[in-house]
Parts: sequence; C-alpha cells; structure tokens
Amino acid sequence: MILSRWIGPGLAALGDLLLPPACAVCGALLDHPAPAVCPECLFGFEHLSGPGCYRCGQPYPGAGLCPDCRDDPGHLGKIRSVYVFDGALQEAVLRLKLNKKTRLASFFADRIAWADLPDMNLRAQDYLVPVPLHKSRLAGRGFNQSQLIARRLSRLLGVGSAPYHLIRARPTLSQFQMKSKRARRDNLMGAFAVTGGHPFTGKDLCLVDDVVTTGSTLGACADALKQAGARRVVAVTVARTIQHRSP
Repeated sequence: MILSRWIGPGLAALGDLLLPPACAVCGALLDHPAPAVCPECLFGFEHLSGPGCYRCGQPYPGAGLCPDCRDDPGHLGKIRSVYVFDGALQEAVLRLKLNKKTRLASFFADRIAWADLPDMNLRAQDYLVPVPLHKSRLAGRGFNQSQLIARRLSRLLGVGSAPYHLIRARPTLSQFQMKSKRARRDNLMGAFAVTGGHPFTGKDLCLVDDVVTTGSTLGACADALKQAGARRVVAVTVARTIQHRSP
C-alpha cells in the first residue's frame, strides 16, 4: 500500500528529470528546471492583496471581521493565502492534483515561505499540519498535495511537520456541491479526527492546504485539533477562491 502510494508521483518526478525542463503549467521549454513555472505563467498568478477580513483573509473593505466570520467564529484563528485562485494559478493547482506535476508542490511551498503574509508568522508555529485526504481519495490520486507542500515548507522554515495524526475519518462530498453553510457543516460533521499519541496538546498549529474556498474544511480540521488539546490553530494556503461579499 505504501509503495503503491508513491509509484505515481515517483514516475512523474522521474519523467521530469529525463525530459527537457518545461513549465509545469503550460509546457513551454525552460532554460533551467527551477523554478517549475515559466515567467509568463508566473506573471498570470494574481497575489491576494488589499484589505481583508482579519480572520478568513477574504477581501473585505471593512475593519476587523467580515459578516460571515462574525456570525460563525469557530476555532480557526486566521487563514492567510498567497494567491487568488483563478487563471494561470488555478491551472497550476489542477496540474499538480490531476496531472501529478508534483514539483509544483515544492514551488508552491517556496512561494508561501517567501510571502509577506499579514499578521502571520509561520516560523512561530510548533507544527505544520497538512489537511488530510480520505484513504480512498489518496489511493486514487497517489499523493496528498497538501502533505507535499507542508513537507517542503517544514524544511524551508525549520518548523516541525505532523502529517499523520490528523486524519479524514470518512469520505465527504465536494464542498463545491454544498449550497448552504448548514449543508457544508453537515457534510463535514465528524469527517476529521486526531489519532492517539499525537503531539498537539498545548501547541500552536498551522494547517496547510492548496486552496481555501469557504473555509469550512479548514474550520472542521481546526475543531478536531482544538478538541485534541491544541492551544491555537491557524491556516495557510497557496490560494483563495474570492467570494463576492458585501460589507
């Protein structure tokens, strides 16, 4: 099981070594294998900037918390993201997950490590915790992109990574299929759990994921970690889907 989990990503990485270096997004030939993205595609990555909700990071012109976070604060301290989930960046995330372009995980981790994230000190966290996939999804994909990002980010920041203690206890429907907050909450109820022997008690933790849309998944993960004794839980993602909200 463990061997088969890494065969797909391993073959993809071997192909990247044997073939001429090419952009992992558009396929354009590169002079060097690093970075994995050509300048044209990188230019299309839109940085998340401007005023935003202090907690969820969603663009918001008011001060403090957006209406959604005021109504449902939860256990998640804050979410910070580097890019807007759109255009070339959206294509890059899909290439990573669907086309096994796993070198993009290291590229994304580098971008997170170098980013100026408002009110977020990643080096001050005790552990980075990747958002888990259910074992059925992991078997189909062959890897967890969030775990790959967290592993590289751990090395870059000198912060511990705890990839195995937070688990997805049952499969869930895609959150994109959920039309209401209650439906999203019900879909994730009991979906995450923390295994015995975890190191989270009294610790500051940072969840790591590729994309945040509504924050429901990260919130459910934070609930499980807080119930396990974590002192504080925040989250960082490569990108955020922008919701159209009024102040």
